Formats: sequence, structure tokens, C-alpha cells
Amino acid sequence: MVGELSCSEQSSSYREDLISLSSSSLSSESMPELRQRKNLQRLYNIVNEICTSEEKFVATLKLLNESFRQHILANVNQTSGGEQGVTSSSTLTTTATNNIQQQLQPPFDCIGLILKHLPQLQALNESLLDELRQARNQWPSTQKISHVLVKIGPFLKHYSSYIRDFECIQQQFQDNLKKSAQFRDVIKRFERDHSDRCGQLSIQHHLLKPIQRIPQYRLLLQQYLHHLKPDDADYEDTVSALEVVSRVAEHANHSLSEGANFAKLLALQAKIVGGKQRRDLIQPGRLLIREGELLKVCRKQIQPRWFVLLSDSLLYLKQIQSNDILYLKYELPLDDCQVELPAAEEAGSGVVESSSAAGDQDNTGQQQRQQQEEEGRELELNICTTVRSMTLIAKSRQERDDWFEALRSAIENHVAKRRSFRSGAAATANSTDATQQQQQQQ
Repeated sequence: MVGELSCSEQSSSYREDLISLSSSSLSSESMPELRQRKNLQRLYNIVNEICTSEEKFVATLKLLNESFRQHILANVNQTSGGEQGVTSSSTLTTTATNNIQQQLQPPFDCIGLILKHLPQLQALNESLLDELRQARNQWPSTQKISHVLVKIGPFLKHYSSYIRDFECIQQQFQDNLKKSAQFRDVIKRFERDHSDRCGQLSIQHHLLKPIQRIPQYRLLLQQYLHHLKPDDADYEDTVSALEVVSRVAEHANHSLSEGANFAKLLALQAKIVGGKQRRDLIQPGRLLIREGELLKVCRKQIQPRWFVLLSDSLLYLKQIQSNDILYLKYELPLDDCQVELPAAEEAGSGVVESSSAAGDQDNTGQQQRQQQEEEGRELELNICTTVRSMTLIAKSRQERDDWFEALRSAIENHVAKRRSFRSGAAATANSTDATQQQQQQQ
């Protein structure tokens, strides 16, 4: 059953023994033996991470499938005049929840799309967690865990159904948060009342977890396989498990209307760390337009930085740990963003011609310096926002021009979309006011 002890608690004694043995044997073991022992420690750490991350994921599924479900159904019942006959979340039965769920009315109908997938996912992953724990406990003697994922592989299709509906779910959820004060209040109340379990994260963030889990399995298996040798006991099962998980991940990407874009955003989000500035990259309608390294002109030196252009913002990041991790420094909204070429270039010519014959030698030196400056400016572009302004340098004129055009186009499209949205909202508000005035006159 799911747990008396967590994976970390169950594994602590073995981990301590392994580390202790490694330390005490430094003087007596040969280098090959020491390397093998260290490799076993790395493998075990990955095994433990597979197990502990599954614990956290199952906790998220319970939060959504049990607590969030009960909260929504109880609150919908309370606001519907009691017609459905259930007044307390603690008294909701399985039959009652299914009946109420099918009758959810806007704006809560989108919740039904979410809830219908969660029971299968929770049951699947609770079973998976039990088997992972058993395999982890036996790992010191068997050194096998991948067979668990091979066995569970055919049932991972449940994720495809959730992922297929995810974009629609997210879009409706986001729209309802904006349009319905009642919906917004119910969601915020849950996040506040369960802040200890939500970890200060929004429900939308937790709804993303089932989509992130398949790529996490793949990443952990890749790391595990990296430290295995072909003659190791778990090698073949790990290869098979990785193939199964990769197929599910690929199928999941194709299940989305913009699978390629979604996959890129998901992969990018997995690499990004950062404190207060961090936000979920997966947003309804958001597109990844361009990313790459540019040099940023600082006061003392020029530093390489990574930039990601999205359809609504520009991410300014710093590469760390051999570029495998990106630290988010700023997220610059495109609403108030301007991109410019150097002033001299925009004016058409940065070289000033002199009419003084007596100063030909000085003019020649001045023109050479100006030419060098102009050549440097050919690689520059300036970005100005209320949050941050900066001068960036590309590796070539073509790259600079490509970034400039991409930024200019993204800003124009985003501003036009915002204007269209505001115009539509204003027209709707005016129409509503006119209707109310007519009703009052009648």
C-alpha cells in the first residue's frame, strides 16, 4: 500500500551504509573498484529520485482528484440552490460526485473535463509508486527497477487522453478566471485554504504536472541508462522502458494541436530556474518564436546571455552549468517593449564627410574610427522597456536583422491583439449597458 515510510526514509540506511563503505575503503580499494562503487552510488541516487519524485506526483494527483474535486462540487452545490442535494464536501459519495459532475454548468463545466481523467491517473500512479518502492528496497541486491516502468507502460495511455484535452481545459480555465468572479473566488479560496499542500502554486500549475511527468520519466531513465553498462542486470529493461516512455511522450506531443510548439515550451520550462520572476511558460495561445545567445553590453564588460522571444514577452536568461540550466533574470512584456537599431544606422549614414582640405590627415583617422564604430553598430540592437533597457550584440549582421524583425513583428502582433481584445470587451460592455438601460425604461 502507499506508504508507511517515504522513499527517502526507507532508503536512508542503505545510502548511509554505501557512503560509509565508500569512505572507509578509500585506502584499500583499487581505482576500478572505487569507480564502480561511486557509480553504484550515482545509480542508487537516481533510483531514489525516481521514487521520491513519484511520491510528490501522487500527492499532487490526490490534491486534484480528491481535495479539489470535493471543493468544487461542494461549492457548486452551495451556489445552485441545493437542487443536487449535497451540502458538505465530506458527505459526497462516488455516485453523487459523478452525477453532479455531469451536471456542471458554466463557468464550472470546464472542471468536468479536468476531473474525468484524474481517478484513472491517481489509481495508476499509486500502483506504480507501490512497485517502485518495492524495487527500490530490493535494489541493493537486485539492482533492478526499470522492469516496473516496462510493466506499467501500456497503461500510460491514460496520459494521452489528459494531454489531448489539456489545451482546451487550460483555455477555458483561463477565460473563466478572467470573466467570472464566482469561478475566480472558488479557485482562489481553494488555493488559500490548501496553501500548505499547494506550495504557494496555482491550481493551473498543478494541472500541468501530469503533462510534465512523462518527460520527467524519460529524463530520469536517460540519466540512469547513462551510468549502466550493457552487461548490467537492468540495462535491457531500462532500454525497453525508455522506448516505451519515449513513444508515449511523442504521442502526447502529437495529441496537441500545436505539438511542436508545446514540446519546445515544455522542454524549455524544464531547463529554467529562477525565483520570484519565474512563471509557467505553458499559457493558452503562447508561441515560442525565437531563442538564442546574444551578447549584452554591461558597464564593465560584454557578457553572453540567452534570450527567448515568446508571442507575449521576451525572457532574459543566464546560462549556467554548461548551458543545461537557464536562470531567469527578467521577463519583459511586449506590451511596452520597443526595439531599435543604432541611431546612426537609422539615419542612413554614420560617416561624417569633412570639407576641410587642411585637415585631411585628421579626417582620415576620424573616418577610420567612425568606420570601426559603424561596423560594431551593425551588430547592435537596442531594447527598451519600463522594466529593463539594454544594448545587445549579435554574432553577425544577418543574425541581428533576424532578431530585429522577429521582435518588431512580435511586438506589433501582440499590441494589435491586445487592442482587438480591448475593443471587443468595450463593445460588449456598451451593449450590456444599453440592454440594462432599455430594461430599466421598460
